[in-house]
Amino acid sequence: MEDLYKENEMCLEFTNEELMKYLVEPLQNYREFETVLVHDGFDQGEIYYKDKITHITLDGRKNDFCIALYKHMIAVFILNEEFMFIDDKAKEYQTSSETFGNIVYEGNLRSKTHKEILKEVHDLVIILMETKQIVVEEKVVSQKRIQYPKCEYNVKLIKSNSVAKTIKFENISFNIANSL
Repeated sequence: MEDLYKENEMCLEFTNEELMKYLVEPLQNYREFETVLVHDGFDQGEIYYKDKITHITLDGRKNDFCIALYKHMIAVFILNEEFMFIDDKAKEYQTSSETFGNIVYEGNLRSKTHKEILKEVHDLVIILMETKQIVVEEKVVSQKRIQYPKCEYNVKLIKSNSVAKTIKFENISFNIANSL
């Protein structure tokens, strides 16, 4: 796979403009999101940021469905679950203590443009939207040195009035249903 980024550059360092154009604005088109708040970790407000955007809250001030942005990782939080997108270069430094109990996306990110990466995050958020309950099954598929184990995940999403279906998202299978 072709690496689109420089050796010393993380692929998850977005500009505020990229975040707004490719993630926040498309998410605002969904009525399911009460209020999308954008903030720099200190001040919260509707589409407010002074410095670098570090958080995007998708459920207003409840803060139960949000995205945290780091240089090496994007974390999507919902219902006490964490979905992680980690820069491929940073994965070799991640340990099981950092990923334990979380769902780690194993698709290659460094071969994608910022627009494509943010589309992946957008797609995950849309899959998770309106979820009432999450049940995660994890299967370890490999473990190298002291790195975190690579896993396949079967994630059951319980939603009201949804059509039962399965969505494959790299190493994550989402099974959507109305009940357990």
